[in-house]
Amino acid sequence: MNNGFWDLPADERAAAMEQAAERGGVENFFDLDPEDRARAYNQEDVQ
Repeated sequence: MNNGFWDLPADERAAAMEQAAERGGVENFFDLDPEDRARAYNQEDVQ
């Protein structure tokens, strides 16, 4: 479940994905562990 993540404007999704990738120490958001991606989809830890 993505809790509306994909309904966000593209620039907001991109920013959240970039922040999550930086926190996770990877270049590509989709290289994150499923749990880390889920946190981004659920908009947890978004600043």
